[in-house]
Amino acid sequence: MAFKDIIEHSEKDRQSLEIAEPLTSRSLALVVRDTWGEKVKRGKRGPRDNVKRCFVNVAHKQNPARASDPDLNQEFQELVQDVSLILPKGWFKMVDRQNRISFVRPEKWEFDNQRVYTEIVIELSMEQNVTYLIKSHGSELNLGNLNIEKVIQDLPIKAQAETIIKFTENLQMCSGYLLSADDGPIMAMTPHRAGIFRSLSNNEILPENGAFSSKCQLFHYAGGRCFKCYDLARADKQRKKEEKRGNALIRIATKGFSQLKRSSYN
Repeated sequence: MAFKDIIEHSEKDRQSLEIAEPLTSRSLALVVRDTWGEKVKRGKRGPRDNVKRCFVNVAHKQNPARASDPDLNQEFQELVQDVSLILPKGWFKMVDRQNRISFVRPEKWEFDNQRVYTEIVIELSMEQNVTYLIKSHGSELNLGNLNIEKVIQDLPIKAQAETIIKFTENLQMCSGYLLSADDGPIMAMTPHRAGIFRSLSNNEILPENGAFSSKCQLFHYAGGRCFKCYDLARADKQRKKEEKRGNALIRIATKGFSQLKRSSYN
């Protein structure tokens, strides 16, 4: 599939979803590498006078067609009863109510003495609206805020669920704000939840103190933490830096006052 075709298609989606940054050839290559690794190679196709850069072994996926006037309740109940849905390794389905389905993945670490789970909640309202939430470590993300629902709204609910699960699988979870042994407790006024991070799969990884912002965005795109947890870390470090500077000034002032006091006695 040609680079140009993918970028032109993404530009149409970018404008309809009101996304600020366009997709570039470099960012496209990074996304493909992070998603498929060595399974997809870059190459060139076409005659000598019209060579195009492309991805080998990638084709445009034809999504299942949807009725022009779909019965969302019927589609939802089919997903509730569907036992043929193949989930990625580590995921399982839970039906809480006839209008609420959860896809859950246990993580290999715990926070604040509780094992962390990633949960995708799909719920059908009385008004026939389908909502998607992603939850983890006490935080939640409404996918409607990311405009993703605009991308999948024309798909049957089963295909929507599969797309959301793949979307979640391909993103990296926010690692929160980890504290070193010398950092001490968090001093930032930013609302957050503090606790101990502990690996459940590797005994050689020592437990670490840390926190998540109360507005954690769950996923990170660079640097290991989301923007909200990054802001929490920055605010905490700045406050500690200011306190350290203030304590130093107090010590200097106290020392100067003591010397002044001794000299007055002399």
